[in-house]
Amino acid sequence: MYWYFDIALIAICFLSAGYLCRMVNAFNFIQTKKITLLMGIVGLVICSLSGYINMHFYSDLLRAKWLTVDMHTNHYGNILLFFISAFAGILMVICISKLFYNKSIVFVGKNTLIYYMLSDLTITISIFITKKVFILLNIIIDNYCLGLIYVCIYVTISCFFLAIISLIINRYFFFLVGKNRSKIDVYKK
Repeated sequence: MYWYFDIALIAICFLSAGYLCRMVNAFNFIQTKKITLLMGIVGLVICSLSGYINMHFYSDLLRAKWLTVDMHTNHYGNILLFFISAFAGILMVICISKLFYNKSIVFVGKNTLIYYMLSDLTITISIFITKKVFILLNIIIDNYCLGLIYVCIYVTISCFFLAIISLIINRYFFFLVGKNRSKIDVYKK
C-alpha cells in the first residue's frame, strides 16, 4: 500500500499502547523482584506459545515449511495471536529491563525515534554483511540453531550501527529528532 499505510496502522497500535501505559503508569504494580520475575516468565511463556501456535497454524494454512511474522510484508498470521504474542513479549522485555538495569537499554529507550527511522536501513546492511561472512566461511544455514545464530549476529551488527548513528545525531544533528542543546548536554556527563 502507498507509503506503507497498512503497516503504519499496525505499528500505531504499539505506539498508542506504549503512550497509554506511560500516561497511567501501567507498570507501577511491578515493585518486587519476585513479581517482576514471575511476570517476565509469564510473558515469555505466553509470547512463545502464542507465537508458535500462530506461525504453526499460518504455515499449515499456506502449506509452507515455516513462516515468520514480518510487518514489512504484512505476514502476521492470526492477528489476535500476533498481538497477544507481541504484547507478551513487550511485557517480558519490560520485566527483564526492570530486573537488570542496563545503560544500553536506557540509551536505546532515549533514542527510539532514531532506531525507528533507520532500523530498516541498518538491518538491510547488516544482513548483507552477515550473508557475505557466512558465504566466505562456507556456512550453510540448514537448521534452527544456525538460523538463530545468523539472526543474533545481524541484529547485533544492526544495533551497533544504530548506536553509532544515534551518538552522531545526538551530538551534531540533535534538531532532527526534536531535541535542543540543553537535552543533549546530558550525554556529556
